[in-house]
Amino acid sequence: MAADVIFTESGEAAANAARQIETARLAEHQAADVAEAELRKKEALAAGAAASFAVLVVLVLIPRPRVELEEPVTTGLSISPTRAPMSAAATIPATAAPAKAAKAAAAAPRAQAPQTSVATRHAIALKAAAALATDFGRVRDAEEMTRLLGRAATLMDASGVVIWLGTTTGTELAPMLAHGYGPQALSRMPRVPRSADNAAAAAYRTGQMQIVLSRPGGNAGALVAPLLAADGCIGALSAEIQGGGEASESVQALSTIVAAHLATVLAASRPAAESEPLPAAEPRTAAQR
Repeated sequence: MAADVIFTESGEAAANAARQIETARLAEHQAADVAEAELRKKEALAAGAAASFAVLVVLVLIPRPRVELEEPVTTGLSISPTRAPMSAAATIPATAAPAKAAKAAAAAPRAQAPQTSVATRHAIALKAAAALATDFGRVRDAEEMTRLLGRAATLMDASGVVIWLGTTTGTELAPMLAHGYGPQALSRMPRVPRSADNAAAAAYRTGQMQIVLSRPGGNAGALVAPLLAADGCIGALSAEIQGGGEASESVQALSTIVAAHLATVLAASRPAAESEPLPAAEPRTAAQR
């Protein structure tokens, strides 16, 4: 009887201790989740502020056309009474004056043409980016999203664009949509582990844009912009840029704008994690190298 009493009380005490330990563990996990959610919200706000600042910088850097006043052409036919007479070497014949004036008038538009064309290109790019942002808010299916990616690639002068989304467990990135790659190439792209040593994984981990500079005679450059939502980074947008444009602040700002709109559209489309890894010998983009 004494043994039964002892073992019964010990069993109840052990059960109570196990319940208290489980309660403490759950409370600790909940506190960690709340802290992580607050941190991700702060990161999302910081990323949105950075994107807005980048757009303002692009607008400020747009050159404005200069307005230059035409100077009167001085000829030897008229001499100011307050100035000394012109020397024979400096005197311009009356027959040569119209020809020189015509040359000066023809040269002035050529000098101002590059400035005007640069301003026009920036204005066209901003209008296209605004129209693209509006259309991202109206997208309904994957086909429309692919067409919008093609327009974004044209604006950024990119040969290929891939949307990577983090899995529900957050351990890897999966390629979801692409422009510039065939359907078979997209299906064969391997998933990228969160801890991988490449630009896509780095953008996913840090929530910051990654720039892969091009090499002369080698691989093309790339930009990888994180997809930042209210809960933190949910994926990345990688673009292979042609002609060394990855160093352009305008192209970087455009990729940030596109990534911000994609994060809003794709926040609820995260794929499930895979139980088995994919083969290693698969096509890889610049963001995976």
